[in-house]
Amino acid sequence: MIRMKHTVKVLFITAVVLLAVLLSSCEMFSGTVSTASQPQQESEQSSASSLSWPSDNELLAGVPAFSVGTVTKIEYQNGELDITVTGVSLEQFGMYVSSLKSNGFTDIVYESEILFSAFKKESEVSLLGMTVVFSPDKNTILFDVSKADTAAEESHEAASEAASDGQTSEDE
Repeated sequence: MIRMKHTVKVLFITAVVLLAVLLSSCEMFSGTVSTASQPQQESEQSSASSLSWPSDNELLAGVPAFSVGTVTKIEYQNGELDITVTGVSLEQFGMYVSSLKSNGFTDIVYESEILFSAFKKESEVSLLGMTVVFSPDKNTILFDVSKADTAAEESHEAASEAASDGQTSEDE
């Protein structure tokens, strides 16, 4: 049940990232797409010239750095890290996916030529989710990294089941 919950979360994240890729490729939305030069919420960096791969972020511990291209956006909100890198090729995307697999991202949720979404087990109670999407028309890669606490999810799931069981028995 926990694995299904993680799969649903990753599929949701993947759908959001794909939607972002589609919207960013539409010219009519170009004025509303966030870039590094626009102010962002929370701890996003705002100067394009000063952006680099955020190796010091705790979510990226154990994740290989992406050292090609230009980092144009970094956003860290609600325990999720989103990074946009431009000036990359499909071949570089493929090489990075290979490095993710060799670094433990082997619980693959979805993989295609331009999208990779997988989990890495960090401990008995913690999973790290990584979704990487390549946009061939913009030569851009979008990274989405988030951590899942399996103990908290089990507790929440058990509470939800208990609550629904209580409603069912009262309704009968």
